[in-house]
Amino acid sequence: QDWTSGFIGTAILNKREAQQIALDYTLRSPSRDIDLTTADSTLTLRGDGTARDIADLFSLPPSYKRQKQRQGAFRITTTAQAAALSSVDAALTLADDRFAFMGSLRPSAGGARLEGMAQVQQTQAQSLLGVAYNGNAQIIATADMISFSNLSARLGTGQLSGEGSYSGSESPANFNATILLSDFDASPFLPAFSAKNKWSKAPLEWNVLSDIKANLEVRLERLLLAGFTFDEVAGNIKWSDGVLEAAPLAVSLWGGQAVFEVQAEGGSLTPSFNLRGEYDDINGGAFFTSLYEQAIMDAPLSGVFEIGGRGTTPHDMLTDLKGNINLTAKAGQLYGAASTPLAFARALAVIDIGDGIFSTRAADISFTPKNTATEFSGKFDGVLDIASRTLKAQFEMPTQTFLFTGDIVAPAIKIESKNPEEESNQ
Repeated sequence: QDWTSGFIGTAILNKREAQQIALDYTLRSPSRDIDLTTADSTLTLRGDGTARDIADLFSLPPSYKRQKQRQGAFRITTTAQAAALSSVDAALTLADDRFAFMGSLRPSAGGARLEGMAQVQQTQAQSLLGVAYNGNAQIIATADMISFSNLSARLGTGQLSGEGSYSGSESPANFNATILLSDFDASPFLPAFSAKNKWSKAPLEWNVLSDIKANLEVRLERLLLAGFTFDEVAGNIKWSDGVLEAAPLAVSLWGGQAVFEVQAEGGSLTPSFNLRGEYDDINGGAFFTSLYEQAIMDAPLSGVFEIGGRGTTPHDMLTDLKGNINLTAKAGQLYGAASTPLAFARALAVIDIGDGIFSTRAADISFTPKNTATEFSGKFDGVLDIASRTLKAQFEMPTQTFLFTGDIVAPAIKIESKNPEEESNQ
């Protein structure tokens, strides 16, 4: 004879003062003993409360602590099947975010093994990554490790795919992954600047660097950063004990190639970074068009650079910048006030960086006017102040002086004419 036994109940879970989560559960089994391993036995557990309290129950990130007035809920249903296998159907709602899992739970040599499809939909406000996320992946979870594969997701404006594993049995936790991210706009991660408040003085939060040990193989395609498009960035990223290292990163941009080395510190350490690299055959016309919406100079660019900074806020870090930039331009064209471009044979520049100030140590251009063998030079001298994001510079030519003042990206340009014969007589 078949027996059906069941319980339906409710409870209030109080983890701390002013926190209440309403629970209700339903348990059904064809067995008199309410044995959840008997086929067709079902247990459903539901909970309702504020998004903050529900997130705290599952030890989710502190970003949900601000959601005191928004509601949250969860539901977990398990149904026993044959051979100690149970199906699992779970859903979690926190304010505007949705999490879901559908799969199976079975015994294994290392304990219970959960596997199935996980889906996540997070708004920008609560996402750990700082941008909206919507995707799914195949998940396998045991007591010691969680692995994922067939990841397919929208991350902000980009498309994310990959596979990896997370082990929390070690200290610190260990994360390994292979990631492909396409068409992602990383500009929101850059420090914010306003004409009124300048660079932000809010504390930098790089705590994640101390909480985990990671090894990532990363490829970024068509990465957008501060208005620039990087065709491809590929390489290995590691972080451990509060230190992130990425070396080498192969970068394709503006028709040329570059190799970067990055080191950053965070966690319990004062936030800092150091970036060094070399670049070759960069299309100068494409670079200046990206920056100023016009090709001020069109020539192949190559060189090396190193830049770093340290500080607890974006303002402190950017005004601490130190380093240098060396740039060489091969023969090309310079576009100025004249109706036709001015040909030049070569250009060299050395820029020193100290306390957030970029200043030219030397910058010269050798020109080769059409139909003449006579060369003449132009000199560039200027200062770029990161703290105020302003530029003050001048470019001296035999017959003209170009003056640049104001915002780095959109400076005011003034052209002063001069008589080269008068200059030579002085």
